Amino acid sequence: MMQCSVTNYLIKQRLARVIAVQADVSDPSQVKVLFDVVEKAFEDQVHILIACMGIIDPTFPSIANMTMEGFEKALNVNTKGTFLCIQEDAHGYGAFLTSTAVVKEMTKIIAKELKGTKITTNYIGPGPIATESFLSLASKEMVEMCLNRLPLLRLGEPEDVVVTVGFLVSDNGEWVNGQVISVHGGPWS
Repeated sequence: MMQCSVTNYLIKQRLARVIAVQADVSDPSQVKVLFDVVEKAFEDQVHILIACMGIIDPTFPSIANMTMEGFEKALNVNTKGTFLCIQEDAHGYGAFLTSTAVVKEMTKIIAKELKGTKITTNYIGPGPIATESFLSLASKEMVEMCLNRLPLLRLGEPEDVVVTVGFLVSDNGEWVNGQVISVHGGPWS
């Protein structure tokens, strides 16, 4: 069993009481056992979760040449494993945030892999947009929360996002590449 360097450091410096538990984090039943073992050992629920699981294989080629098997192997540990640990320990928007984080990082990677093709790739992260889809799925309380937390005190309109898309696809947007662009009315308070 291999321990990560963070665990080794914490043990060596005696900064925390640490145990190592081997588990395949891409397997929901093993993640459950992992948390059960930790909670039993500390006689308490998990208070800190450091998501540092990951797999990298030097044989993984570029995205364009990667096999589906290799892609699924990396996703199962790196993304699904992180998601399962967060799911076991937390509540909220984890699934949404996890899935968008993957797309954001893929955007940056694809921009590099398309080097020399004059194809640009960017990610637009809209905030709450007053579309039929959003309004039909969001509760009244959710809409109110968004309105109260956004500095502009309004939901975005589709046109707010379309302007950014228009810029990116124009000749003026040529120099913007591999970026995560937030079009969400400002930071939430």
